[in-house]
Amino acid sequence: RAVPEVRAEETEYLITHLGEDAPDERDADDASSAPMLPAPVFADMVLRETAVQATTLAAGLRRALSPEVRHRIRFEMRREVKRARKQRRADLRAARRDLHARQRAAEQAA
Repeated sequence: RAVPEVRAEETEYLITHLGEDAPDERDADDASSAPMLPAPVFADMVLRETAVQATTLAAGLRRALSPEVRHRIRFEMRREVKRARKQRRADLRAARRDLHARQRAAEQAA
């Protein structure tokens, strides 16, 4: 059974053009080949896009400021405060135990 040889490719490639057959087939003036919209059509498209974005923002704000979401945020904040308080108390108890253990060890050593 023949084992195929694995060859490392030495050539590095740099992609400079995408979607074109050859670089020399490109037009010298790419800007002239770009489609142009009449001014009224362009203004209409811009206004429609702006209206869609404003409507989307308003809907998002309305949802974010709804009573259910505010209640959920308040609930999560209270829960996090309680968790942090419990953690601080546990850390304080562990630090006290460690301090007392060190003091007892120092008294026994002396």
